[in-house]
Amino acid sequence: MKSEISFRVASESENDKVLEFLREHFFPEEPINRAYPSQDDSMEEEFLLSLLPDSNVIVAIDATNKNDEIAGLACIGEITKNYSNESWDESEQTTNIKWRDILKFMSHIEAKSNVCERYGVEKAVHLHGVTVNKNYRGKSLGKRLFEECFHIAKMRGYTLVSADCTSIYSVHIAQSTGMEFVSMVTYDEYHEKIGYKLFNPIHPHVDVKSFVKKL
Repeated sequence: MKSEISFRVASESENDKVLEFLREHFFPEEPINRAYPSQDDSMEEEFLLSLLPDSNVIVAIDATNKNDEIAGLACIGEITKNYSNESWDESEQTTNIKWRDILKFMSHIEAKSNVCERYGVEKAVHLHGVTVNKNYRGKSLGKRLFEECFHIAKMRGYTLVSADCTSIYSVHIAQSTGMEFVSMVTYDEYHEKIGYKLFNPIHPHVDVKSFVKKL
């Protein structure tokens, strides 16, 4: 039977369902997580689940599946011109070493892309993560999730959407949706900045490329 995919905002009551999906499909494959020596995802789980109350987790649901299975998921959030500084400040406050290191890396990435300042907007929507259930890959669902995020952002009055693509697959999706390339940070560049090797990137995911979509 052909799947029938619909999109909607996930509710707070689906916390466990969303967490299960992230643990099965997102964290084991996300390049920054794979490149980091520790597998403690607890703080990133907490961060992504904190987006639920603000209606910032979008799910793709297969209507033909009796279990209302999540076929794909996207996490979004508002960012401002202070996003890089906010990431750095949070990294200084957390006691979780992995989350600290990732936040510092992301702060460097955001400082380089600086999308709100670059495009002259006070705020934008940022794609924190997009992933697709392994059983639904190869059907352009990732692209459709990106486009659904654009639609939701526009409906909420935003004029810009940004994404930091950590894999070559998300880069291809960003390009296919007409997003504009903004900047790139390689792991080697970051290691040179901090003075030691922190991440062990898995080829071919050796950099993070930032993109924007003007709505």
